[in-house]
Amino acid sequence: MSLQFYEEYEKKRMEKNAWYVCNQVAERIDDAPVLKEYIKSKVSESPDELFFFNSVYLDNCRGASERNKAQVPGATYFRKIESFMKDHTSVELFMEFCRDVCRESREGRFQSLFLK
Repeated sequence: MSLQFYEEYEKKRMEKNAWYVCNQVAERIDDAPVLKEYIKSKVSESPDELFFFNSVYLDNCRGASERNKAQVPGATYFRKIESFMKDHTSVELFMEFCRDVCRESREGRFQSLFLK
């Protein structure tokens, strides 16, 4: 076994063990009672299975200045996702999708227009 092969093998073994521990912790914590409620625990997906498979373009878009954002590939797509998240989520200590948040914010905007 060469040194390079051993290092690759060791890295894969450690990664496999880390995912195993994450799953074990998530199983133990999931539905545990805390302050008259229950905790919901999830393990992140592996980097190969993440939703944003185009993270290079996302990083480029987020790093671009406002002036140059329109020229970055995928800028319109990312802007649309960002506006959806803004309209349909609530962020306090954590992010959660809320029912009818977009309708409430739209109605609030219309009411403020009529009140002026």
